[in-house]
Amino acid sequence: MGLLGKALKGRSTKPGAKNVRRNVKYKQLNQMQQDFDKIMIKKNRDGLKQQILDEKKIVAVNQAILKAYWRKILRIVKTEQFRN
Repeated sequence: MGLLGKALKGRSTKPGAKNVRRNVKYKQLNQMQQDFDKIMIKKNRDGLKQQILDEKKIVAVNQAILKAYWRKILRIVKTEQFRN
């Protein structure tokens, strides 16, 4: 059944033209949200990678300190053994 006469508010004379502007705006907003989500995911991933690298550096320094301390203890023990 076709529409006759003046189009009413919120109605169109074209059968498939309902909410075309709203759908386009929704699609644009949805695309913008997806782009934003991708950017945030990449930023978070890069931040986590940087934290891992920082943690590895800290671990390497701490291991070097522990090895130096352990060597010092072993030197003391070895000298005591030689003295005895």
